Amino acid sequence: MLALVTLIACHSETTDPAGSDGASADIVAAEGGTLALGDATLEVPPGALAEDTTLTVDLVDAGGLADAGSVVGMAFDYGPDGLQFLTPATLVVSADAPAEGQALVLSWYDEGAGAWVDLPTTFDGGEATAPVEHFTTFALRSVEAGAADPCIPVSPCGGDPTGSWTLVAGCVVDDLDMEECPDATIDFTLETEGTYDFLAGGAFSYDVTITVGSTMTLPAECLPGGLDCSLIDAGCTGTTDTGCVCTSTEDPDHASGSGTWSVSGTDLVVDDGSGPSTQPFCIGGDTMTVLDPDGGAQLVFTR
Repeated sequence: MLALVTLIACHSETTDPAGSDGASADIVAAEGGTLALGDATLEVPPGALAEDTTLTVDLVDAGGLADAGSVVGMAFDYGPDGLQFLTPATLVVSADAPAEGQALVLSWYDEGAGAWVDLPTTFDGGEATAPVEHFTTFALRSVEAGAADPCIPVSPCGGDPTGSWTLVAGCVVDDLDMEECPDATIDFTLETEGTYDFLAGGAFSYDVTITVGSTMTLPAECLPGGLDCSLIDAGCTGTTDTGCVCTSTEDPDHASGSGTWSVSGTDLVVDDGSGPSTQPFCIGGDTMTVLDPDGGAQLVFTR
């Protein structure tokens, strides 16, 4: 018979009777605490709650939710529903390693959109870990490696990059700073292909191609009236009375070479002969995310 899940830290107590489908924990805001149920453990850091709060969690059958086939095991419904953390809590779910070609990702369910929203997830030592900023329904999902949204921010966590990696996705996040048109927006897309090979002896080689596209939206209030948007640029459509949408695609950028690599903490240091380049990175299972040290971009690889 399963024992009661008892006090993990003196400032919080989890109640999870044997065979229960739910649990609760009284969390002292200034001290933080832990709420555990089944394979899931929620770690609340000190100061993450605005006040002392009783947190709850219930097991949920994901069969009635969208893309239920991707859910591994049961979903977890945390409460009070809608609670917002002042600083993120951490959700840890124990699981077997993903199947070949798959990756494990922790996700929360957007009831309004009827869809799962993936969290930046690391998988190591049989545990999937992700930050939690608010309460709703969460689940561990198995997705095609590299299929998770590449624009989800990932925190550097390091790892061992030894092996062959395929570049499967990328994301550019850039703010369009136009004082004369503050409501203008720009979205970037990356088409990626190629590989990086990191050898155990510290050598590496790469052969990749990246194509950058962009879509800029200019609202009517920023434009002179009565003009066709194509007069602004051949890639723009619409009229200035209703707003312009301008798209462009750069020529593919191909690069290849070889050199040496090393890891320093959560940084990947590579040198292809042009000088060392240091980039934060994180490996979770068979997925590696390499970050722009200045922010604004990240590339996703699978092996």
